[in-house]
Amino acid sequence: MITGVAGLAFLISVVIGRPLLLSLSRAFMAKNPELASTFNGTSGDPARRRGMTIMTTVVGFTLLADGVAHIIMALTLPTVTFLVMSRVVTVAEIAVFLGARRIVQPLRQRADERGKLK
Repeated sequence: MITGVAGLAFLISVVIGRPLLLSLSRAFMAKNPELASTFNGTSGDPARRRGMTIMTTVVGFTLLADGVAHIIMALTLPTVTFLVMSRVVTVAEIAVFLGARRIVQPLRQRADERGKLK
């Protein structure tokens, strides 16, 4: 259930135009001034922001799906079956997330290369 609420937070951040992954990245980068200056210099780039928005959306939908799936399973399955299926669903969600990341990264790299050519 917590993952569902977190997923909603990620999706709301996209709707209001402030992708949560971008904010979280800035917060983590703040501890390393060298990384922070590099990140802050590129975070205004439209292609980078679009990539972060897409990834925030993917994370949001993944977490929301996790929360919904676990609630449905908890209400409909026997406890033992729920415990087994919970692990299966979590592993499948991680695989989907990593697959989406593999799709988005090359797109972001191509966008970066196009930006350098101009």
